[in-house]
Amino acid sequence: MYTNLPKLSSLDEASNLVNLDRYPLNRLSSDRGQALIGDCQRQLDNTGCCLLPEFINSETLELFKKESEKLSVHAHYSNMLANVYFSEDDESLTKEHPKRFFFNRTSGFVRADSFPTDSLILHLYNWPAFAPFIQACLKEEKLYKYADPLSYIAFNVIKPGQEFPWHFDNNHVSVTVITQAPEKGGIFEYCHNIRSGASQFCKNNKIMIYLRITYLSI
Repeated sequence: MYTNLPKLSSLDEASNLVNLDRYPLNRLSSDRGQALIGDCQRQLDNTGCCLLPEFINSETLELFKKESEKLSVHAHYSNMLANVYFSEDDESLTKEHPKRFFFNRTSGFVRADSFPTDSLILHLYNWPAFAPFIQACLKEEKLYKYADPLSYIAFNVIKPGQEFPWHFDNNHVSVTVITQAPEKGGIFEYCHNIRSGASQFCKNNKIMIYLRITYLSI
């Protein structure tokens, strides 16, 4: 259990983590809430990505950084070559095929079961207002939380000189919180509409969400 972190007696109190003045997730049916959803939908329609600056309260973000630092000691590090699908080489394909390009992966990953029950990051993920907001932005009738007990929160740790190569996720949606920006480099990249079809996603084709936390260790 962590020390020097505020205790949350209920999930409702997780609302204190979010900048509700700018992002009224607890009042989505209000005019401001509907305007927020509309703006997010336009961003997703135009670019496939929605940016929410200062979504986390500034004081809470500092606590997220402290929590990330404590969690980072539990990271499991990779030292492997990986393609964008995390699949094996397929020599039946041409050398120019994307599946045949492999890159170094040396970043760390903290399993979701490493999070203590008083984790602020965990409280944000489980906050009852969080998933409905994402669902509304995506215009989806149903939204499922990622069921994998080890990776429903993808906590990535990247130390100087380490690499986390470009890749496809096997879920439809990820919400990324960057708790600490690098002094230089560390560019967050994504591309819009470059895969299609159910075979490119999870097998049951359910719209799933998981929370990705990226901690750039100094």
